Amino acid sequence: VNARIDFEKEAAARFLKQVLKPTDRATVFTISITPRMELQRASSDAAAAKLKSIQATKGPTAFFDTVLEAARYLAGSTPAQHRRVIVVISDGEDNFSERIKAAIGDTAESQRSASVQTQAAAYNRAQSAVEREVQRAEAAFYSINPSGQALKLNIISQRAQDGMARLANATGGNS
Repeated sequence: VNARIDFEKEAAARFLKQVLKPTDRATVFTISITPRMELQRASSDAAAAKLKSIQATKGPTAFFDTVLEAARYLAGSTPAQHRRVIVVISDGEDNFSERIKAAIGDTAESQRSASVQTQAAAYNRAQSAVEREVQRAEAAFYSINPSGQALKLNIISQRAQDGMARLANATGGNS
């Protein structure tokens, strides 16, 4: 994903400017070792500018924790009868959310040593918890995998892409 970061930032900024109404607000989170709110309830222009300034993160990613944080934020800050949408630009892979670390460890070595079945079970449990929280927030989940079909080369990448599609389908979004 990092190889295409400039394209991703530019595309996301254009997207916000095209779809947000003047009264809509956007909040920007980055997916890193922990969820990080970069900008809170801003106009499309401010959100687009912030997106363009974000630097690529390296290392572990807490995808599930970040989506959970965004859902909780929307549930607590968006008035009733307003649209709640989570748009994620990611490969969907997670190796550092709290549920993943608890199930298979927080080091690359411990995660590699976990069986494929153990990894899949941990991922599915985390996926289900995120799904319930996004539904509870009454948010629609949309995902854009910037690597597209090229990323579907291994079990982890395929599972991540399928997980984002499952989350989108369960919440009325799209992947």
